Amino acid sequence: VERVPVLPTAWQPIETAPKDGTDVLLFRQQWGEPRLFVAGWFEDGWYSFDEPDTRTDDLGGITHWMPLPAPPVSATA
Repeated sequence: VERVPVLPTAWQPIETAPKDGTDVLLFRQQWGEPRLFVAGWFEDGWYSFDEPDTRTDDLGGITHWMPLPAPPVSATA
């Protein structure tokens, strides 16, 4: 039986997020719905490829973060 690692569920307050450019998973509410996205802190705010040319701080509501999971490992035949 193959075991699959589980994504950590320990969301942390945004104030504790790394601000060294490391990509992390961020959480915010948008129009009453949860929204997750990957972003990194650079100089003056969170930047994400999900929101091109927009500093994610301008979008508001970021409350929590967690580290990204390890990428999948390709199965070799």
